[in-house]
Amino acid sequence: MSIQFVGQTTARSLAAVSTYNVSLTGLTGGIASSPREKDIVVVTYCWASTTNDTVNLPSGNNSSTYQSLIADTYSNDARDTNGRAAYQIMGASPDTSVDVPSLSSTTNGSCCTILVFRGVNPTTPIDVTVQSASGIESNLANPPSITPSTPGAWIVTGYMGTGDATPIAR
Repeated sequence: MSIQFVGQTTARSLAAVSTYNVSLTGLTGGIASSPREKDIVVVTYCWASTTNDTVNLPSGNNSSTYQSLIADTYSNDARDTNGRAAYQIMGASPDTSVDVPSLSSTTNGSCCTILVFRGVNPTTPIDVTVQSASGIESNLANPPSITPSTPGAWIVTGYMGTGDATPIAR
């Protein structure tokens, strides 16, 4: 089976909460509105902060914590941004929502983008070394290049940035 894009959703939080709940039952832009067994759910999330913070990994309502950390970044510039990405392969009872970690700050917002794919090898969903980069004083994404080794592989990039205290993830 070739890889298919199931759908995506985005959310943000400007409240002082440690997590915010994001539904996976209204995905858009793909072949379905929710994940099913063996789908991969990729959560990219970021928050504005003047320090290199570490927040928890996301957790689903039917699965444990998303243990597969893909990247952890920090950009130290005029508008500092922290970012993380993690994934989870859905089990027999796929998640219908995800609790996305936040910094618990009313002055530093956080946001996320969740992407769901079908047909990804659940044993080796990422077949290359993950690359990350931090841009300083720029709002343009410039991801490093990679060369996947599996025929039909998809390359997925994430962009995280902030304008004032409101981060954006793409």
